[in-house]
Amino acid sequence: MNGLILGAVLIGFVSDYVTSVIDSIQEGHTKVCEEGHTLILGWNQSTIRIVVQIAFLRRAWRMQNETWARRAFPWLRVPPSSPVAKHPVVVLANNMSKAEMDEQLAAAMDARGISSKRTKVSGEGG
Repeated sequence: MNGLILGAVLIGFVSDYVTSVIDSIQEGHTKVCEEGHTLILGWNQSTIRIVVQIAFLRRAWRMQNETWARRAFPWLRVPPSSPVAKHPVVVLANNMSKAEMDEQLAAAMDARGISSKRTKVSGEGG
């Protein structure tokens, strides 16, 4: 009986720890151990404009490389004009939650005609 109670307590602790780790990942409170990204520190009224302009720059570079010849023959591809055009954008801010930033960025991208299929918000890819 005591072993069953001890087992249930241990499972509860492990479950609680896993839940807290997943919550911190979803809220963006984890360390970023990558390289090759564009980092924007802080959030203010110009952050949205900067991210939208980077999305336009990235779209122009991708459109140059969408021909069938450049897809088939990688050596024909046009290199990006700057690393900003190629790498993902990471915004670090402590005055807004991740969900609020994602919502504002998605709304701004939609308002400016940037396809959510081609430019993802919130680490959804590409």
